[in-house]
Order: sequence, then structure tokens, then C-alpha cells
Amino acid sequence: MNSATHRTGDLKRIESLLAIAIARVARTGTGGITRLTGDVLAGPGTGSQAATVVRVNGSTVPAGGALTTGNVLQVTGAAALGYAPVNLAGGANFVTGVLPAANQASQTMAGDVTGTTGANTVVALQNRPLSNAAPALADVIAWNGAGWAPAVPASGGITQLTGDVLAGPGVGSQAGTVVAVNGSTVPAGGALTTGNVLQVTGAAALGYAAVNLAGGANFVTGVLPAANQASQTMGGDVTGTTAASTVAKVNGSTVPAGGALTTGNVLQVTGAAALGYAAVNLAGGAAHVTGVLPAANQASQTMGGDVTGTTAASTVVALQGNAVSSSAPTTAYPMIWSGSAWGPGGNIDFANKYAKNLQTATFDQELANGNSGAAFTINWTSAQKQTITLNANCTFTFTSPNGPCNMVLRLVQDAVGSRTVTWPATVKWVGAAAPTLTTSANAVDIVSLYWNGTNYYASYGLNFA
Repeated sequence: MNSATHRTGDLKRIESLLAIAIARVARTGTGGITRLTGDVLAGPGTGSQAATVVRVNGSTVPAGGALTTGNVLQVTGAAALGYAPVNLAGGANFVTGVLPAANQASQTMAGDVTGTTGANTVVALQNRPLSNAAPALADVIAWNGAGWAPAVPASGGITQLTGDVLAGPGVGSQAGTVVAVNGSTVPAGGALTTGNVLQVTGAAALGYAAVNLAGGANFVTGVLPAANQASQTMGGDVTGTTAASTVAKVNGSTVPAGGALTTGNVLQVTGAAALGYAAVNLAGGAAHVTGVLPAANQASQTMGGDVTGTTAASTVVALQGNAVSSSAPTTAYPMIWSGSAWGPGGNIDFANKYAKNLQTATFDQELANGNSGAAFTINWTSAQKQTITLNANCTFTFTSPNGPCNMVLRLVQDAVGSRTVTWPATVKWVGAAAPTLTTSANAVDIVSLYWNGTNYYASYGLNFA
């Protein structure tokens, strides 16, 4: 069903209501309709009055103004109508009749019938193959043990038909006449009227007659297409005819005529009972705009301040008005204030403050110095946990750390062993004597140091297994 069909139905109901009202006026002898209430609102007044349909036989109708193209007027409650798509899966309450084949997409077929619904071929009967050999006149389809195929009929055959089809008696080709359809008699031809259709005329009889459009559900189902209906004159919100209508109002609110419209304007409320075309007032408040405009529908904006560029390609150049350096950062290093800008930093200077509530403090790795050679400088600014392999008797030089801290040096003998170390004079040992390192090959000794800014105070553990 389409909107034009519903609109025609509404107009017929309006005509019926107006006829009743006119009849009542005629009986009372008054001077015409002065007011309409109930399903149709008009007046008070005399002469021509614009009418608005607000109900259909007591069932409310939604006001126009926000209708969706393609929706139809349908029952939404015991006494209410609404606009919605036709629910093809809703059952008998929603859809009757059969969709014409011309409106159905052609379907691919398989099994006994192949091809498509628009061009199919029977290739089997009950899954038993059917030969495509051309039949000869009077051949029958016979089973040959492997499939159905054209064949000459066996002697005997049908000699007479009775019942719904009369033929014979006789042999060979016989003319048949259909006198009944599944037991219901059919009138003989010869005096038929063009346009009549074969329809039920009794419990077991068929006859030719015109379709009775007013005969009820036994005669007609579905909706007569608009193209087959005579054009109707309209009034109220919609004027003109059903074939050439003009919406002059929306539920009683006037609509400006076309002809001088501005591209981009929208239809909006301009008064208590008036509509007009104008641009959307984005600054007009909740009466004009609700919701949020999606980002994809917004033009890119130029930005200034801490963030520059555009909303589609922005760059943070400051934090709270304090400049941010554009220098490339270093992995694992934080942003540090240089006095003039935030930028990639190195060590964090707590400025005589303390780090509170640390659960653990770990290092990303132990710095491996490789082989020592005869002399090696241990740079304590590079890492506080370091290791070195002694492959010769070695003299160490220390580069002091940035401030007081604890350090660990793991000493590993090479495959020869018996390597010794000469320590810097600033290393102060437990018991005032440097340890004798483990001499066995691949032996591990660990020296722990505390730097106070002047000296390294050292302790040790030897010969770790």
C-alpha cells in the first residue's frame, strides 16, 4: 500500500462525514455548516471553510511536518494511526494479496527445475532425470529404467475422458472440453461478455461476471492502484486534485508558496500557525538546534594559542602559555623545563627534593663494558650497575657520578683467570685494604661502592658460584 492509496481512503471517509453533516443541516433547516468537530476540524464560520483531518473514524492521525518518504498510514493502537514502513514480515495484519511476478527478482533454481524463475527448464521428475530428446507427435513420457524419455505409447491407452474434461470415446488424438474445474461447473462459451472474469457463483458452480468492487472480502483484496482511480478534488491542508496536489498547509500551519526559495533554507516554524523557509539558526538555542554536528560535517578550523595549525592537523606549541620545544625526544627521557621552554631532557634534577612512596626503583639494564684490556675508565654517569670482563691485569679510572649514590661493579675473569685490578686512590676499602680477586677462570666477584662526592667507599663479595 502507498501513501496515495491511504490519502484516497481518508478523502472518501471525509466525504462520508461531510455528507452526514449536510444531511443533518438539511433536516434542521439551518443555514449550512458552521463548524466541524470530531474527526474533521473546520470553522466556526459560514461559507467555505478549510478542513483538517485529525482522526479517521475516531482513530488519531499524526500531524504532518516530519513524515518519512515511503511510510504509510497504518494502525498503531486500538484507536490510533501512525506513519511507518509496511512490515512485510508482520503477518496477515500487515500484508494481504500476492506480490506480482513483475515486481519480483528472478531466482536461480536447482533440482528438478534448473535455470531461473524467468527462464526455467524441467530436467527431472521427483529427482529422476528427464531426457531432452525431441518428442514425436502423440509420444508419451515413459520410464526406460534409467530416466523419463519420449516414447511411443503402448497399445490400449486412454479411450475416453469424463468428469471435469470430456473427450472420446475413441483412440488416437481426441478433442477435450473442460466442463468443470475440480467439480465446479463452468458455463459454456459462445455468449461471453468482454471484461467478465470466471468467479464462484455457488457452492459447486463457477460463472462469468464483472468484478464486484463493493462485494467485500469475498470479491476483492488488496488496493486498487492509483493509476486506476479517478482524480479527486482535495481541500484543507492539501489542495488541487489527487493527480496534481499542492500542500498549502501542514496540520493547519500555512506553508509559503514555491518559486522564490533560497537554496539551503529549511522549512521551520515562524509563528503559532505558520511555517516559513529560512537558514538554520545555529545560535538560536534549543528551539532551533539540538544534538551535536558530526566531525565529518564540520569545516576544519584554524587554531591559535597553545595549539596551532588546524583542527584536522594540530600541533601543541605551548603548555599553559609556556613554549614547547620542537626538538626530537629521546626514548625514555621526560620533558624538562629549561627555563625558557619545555623540551626533551636527560637526567631529572629533583633540586634537593625527595621522591616519596616509591615501591621499587629498577634499572633498564646492567651496562656491559666488554673486555677491560690493561686500562679502562668506568663512567658512572652512564649507569650505576655495570659489568666488565678482565682479560688482562687492568688499571681502573673512575668518572664520578652526578651526585652521591650507590653503585655496583660485577668483575668477571676471562677463560684464563688470575687477572688483577689496580683501583683509583679515591676508593676506600673495608678494613683499609683492597680485596684479592678470585683467580679461577670465569670467576665472578662483585664490588659495591658508595660515592659521597669525594670518595668511593667500597665493600665486596668474592667467588660467586
